[in-house]
Amino acid sequence: MKNKKWYVVIILISFSGSIYLLTNGNGGISLYKLFILPMIISVFSIVLGIISGRLAEKDRLPHKLVLPIAMSVPVLFAISQYGKYILNQSNENYTQKIIHVLVALIIIAVGNYLPKTKPSRFVGLKFFWLLDKPVLWFKVHRLAGYLWILSGVLMLSLGVSNKWFWIVSYVMLLYVIPLIYSIVLLKKEKEKKMKSSKIKHLIISSILCLATVGIFLVFGKNLPDVVPVHWDSSGNVNGTIAKNYLTYGAPFAYLLINFIAFAKFQGSEKATWKYYLVPLSVIAISFLVIFLALR
Repeated sequence: MKNKKWYVVIILISFSGSIYLLTNGNGGISLYKLFILPMIISVFSIVLGIISGRLAEKDRLPHKLVLPIAMSVPVLFAISQYGKYILNQSNENYTQKIIHVLVALIIIAVGNYLPKTKPSRFVGLKFFWLLDKPVLWFKVHRLAGYLWILSGVLMLSLGVSNKWFWIVSYVMLLYVIPLIYSIVLLKKEKEKKMKSSKIKHLIISSILCLATVGIFLVFGKNLPDVVPVHWDSSGNVNGTIAKNYLTYGAPFAYLLINFIAFAKFQGSEKATWKYYLVPLSVIAISFLVIFLALR
């Protein structure tokens, strides 16, 4: 078995009867039957699983039989323990014990199946928001598979109790924890997409700022070496800038301003138009400077 989780499952199932007896009174059962025998069964089953896996790798055994072969021994051992020491006790209804064992085994079987499900409205946990997200579906159902197997083993070991602690614990393991995990994964995916979208706006707005170089090269080729950029109330020039600095230096100043504005507007998730305030403004200013300098 390549997946080491099954080694843990084998050990837990092998000791499930012992755990149940220890938590509900062992009735004078020897330590050999409570500890040593389950340990022997666990080791034997794991070795059997390893040998079966090696045979499957050499095509001497179908891969689908490896897990059933390894799990058959601890499951049969657990059933035999329940039948011999637990189901014949008079302190609990026989039918209830049978149902409790069957329910636990069904939950373990479902837990094994959950990671193999594909997005569906009819199979798997009913998280409809994951139907179009197969990667998230797999991650959630993989975690749910572990939790369902753990719940089944706990039911075998500790029994089904009507105490609120155990009811809440099983509900948490079987549904609530996978539900919370799915919401967390969905939120992370949305944040990742949003971050990617913001980076896209930053790149586009930065390119537009640097595009002012082309504007001055194409439309401002007739500009004088010293370009007037400011006038007083009488229309006299009182501010100038070198043409080369205006053409090649100013766009990088625009770029810096754009970065500052982008950092300021990052909280505006819906108002994406704000990311383009700076580039559109500097493009308009560039054309205005060219127009006023050449008139």
